[in-house]
Amino acid sequence: MRNVFRCALPLAALACFAGAPAANADVVRVATVVAENQADFDNNAALVPTFVALLKKAPVVKASYSGTDAGKLTIVTTSVWGAESDIKSVTDTAEWKAAAGKLKYKTYTAEVLQVVP
Repeated sequence: MRNVFRCALPLAALACFAGAPAANADVVRVATVVAENQADFDNNAALVPTFVALLKKAPVVKASYSGTDAGKLTIVTTSVWGAESDIKSVTDTAEWKAAAGKLKYKTYTAEVLQVVP
């Protein structure tokens, strides 16, 4: 029984230490918009600078990248945030919602991924 406690205590400490960086790690948000047709893609591609500007002016965004793929009718924004809770502080604003409301798409996905050091 004593051996169990002797092993359990260091393992518990290691688990706490290993879990701590993940709680404070950055997150990456990847938003992908696939248009139904070329006209919708052109509309969405024209909105990319708007999303870039909104991300750049947000103090909680550490970095942002965007891209388009005309062949796949896709636009994408990728952004790095200090915490997942910061994302809503930008995406819930009236400006963001107004821009997002202009998107025309077949599919829209936004994923938030934990950065692993």
